[in-house]
Amino acid sequence: MIAASKVHEVETLLRAKYPQREVARRAGVSRTTVANIAAGRSRRGPRQRYEGAEVLPGVEPDRRPFERCAGCGGKVKLPCALCAVRALPPSPAPEPAAEHEEHYLPPPAEIARWYESQRSARLAATRQAAKRQRRLIELER
Repeated sequence: MIAASKVHEVETLLRAKYPQREVARRAGVSRTTVANIAAGRSRRGPRQRYEGAEVLPGVEPDRRPFERCAGCGGKVKLPCALCAVRALPPSPAPEPAAEHEEHYLPPPAEIARWYESQRSARLAATRQAAKRQRRLIELER
């Protein structure tokens, strides 16, 4: 966070119509900081909640400090949820799927034959359409 005096200095230089690059050099801050202050995105004082953030009525915010978990080593608010989940008994294995006709996958050779029949049917339809087109052209002459 940048000091309020720095923010004031940058704003003063910007109001004096100095270029942002020159303001950054004179104030000793980054050009990004100057751009943020110029755009009105500077923070003064303690960080504020973003607009629209509301605490749920009747629910106190969690003010517990973060501590190191002895089980997993993570920095968490105790009790550690990860360790609690890991301590749960394993869930039973799912039942193997029964073979149903709707889940049947034909062997690759049968799939290849089906695709070939589809391709042949499309080619035949294309040839017939081309023949009809040629006949229509001949009739128009």
